[in-house]
Amino acid sequence: MSTCFSSHTQTARCANSIGAGANKSLAPSCSFQPLRAHVRPNGLKRCSQLTALRATAPKHQGLSRGAPQSASNVVRATLASDNLQGNEMTNDLAVQFKSKCWQKLSMKGQGIAIGVTALSTAVVLDSAHFPAPIRMFLLSYALATSVEWAYHKYNMHGVDDVHILHHSETNDDMSMPQGYNINAIQFPLSASLQIAGYGIPLLAAVDLAFHLNIPLWYVPLASTAVAVSHAGLWNTLHPDTHEVLLEMNEKMSDSNGASYQPWLPRESWWWDWLILNHTGHHTIVGNYNCVFPGADCVFGTFYHLKPEHSDTYRAAGGSIASASK
Repeated sequence: MSTCFSSHTQTARCANSIGAGANKSLAPSCSFQPLRAHVRPNGLKRCSQLTALRATAPKHQGLSRGAPQSASNVVRATLASDNLQGNEMTNDLAVQFKSKCWQKLSMKGQGIAIGVTALSTAVVLDSAHFPAPIRMFLLSYALATSVEWAYHKYNMHGVDDVHILHHSETNDDMSMPQGYNINAIQFPLSASLQIAGYGIPLLAAVDLAFHLNIPLWYVPLASTAVAVSHAGLWNTLHPDTHEVLLEMNEKMSDSNGASYQPWLPRESWWWDWLILNHTGHHTIVGNYNCVFPGADCVFGTFYHLKPEHSDTYRAAGGSIASASK
């Protein structure tokens, strides 16, 4: 799956240029500019605020390798024009942006996650009492969350220069600097095709090896569903997380991947939790699951806001379900 970002070889070379020294001028072909510091008001803007800004802010144009532009700058410019509603720009970060405010899932929590995984495995193996659709759903999700965790941890944070640069250039408050690399915001079509393609033999192999008696025609349907779900969710969630302003069906690059879908449940506690979870990923070392949570809890890499900071987060407009309890 290392070829998922093969279309970004030029941006990878640009990443190496920045790695060699931020003061060095980049080659004209680089699709982004040197990093710039930025601070903004304390707190993470919710999707409802982005939706309101989307209705009034001018739509950004030319998001391609040849015309780098930060859509989040549109948000910041619009807020600035409203004098930030009396709030001053400050260096103070909200609790969710501070590593000391996060804590690792307890051993008890990890044990519960392992227990749930064992129970789900028992259901998948029990063809006598559970129908094939339920067992295929559980199997597909288990593989999806595990592969997402492993690929993100060992590939994207190991050898993927585009993703590594994305972490280094993201501002401390999760917004993006002017001239950021837009190709790191949404997954390309090639990644979705590989998820669907590799999923078919993987699901089929597990089905046959463990005699699950799940009809093989379920396999391509399940694999395609995982790929489509991942693409649609991630390519909408990630722009929201980094406050990148996109329109319906808009794409960040020429990768032909899934476009932005504002009709998804972006005002729900679930969406807010996913954004907070990914905020943690940029703040601490962990939270590798992005749209298929689960494996982080099993493998001991899940972090949540400390209880004493959860109330502060809620008071600032966030909402956490039971994750930080």
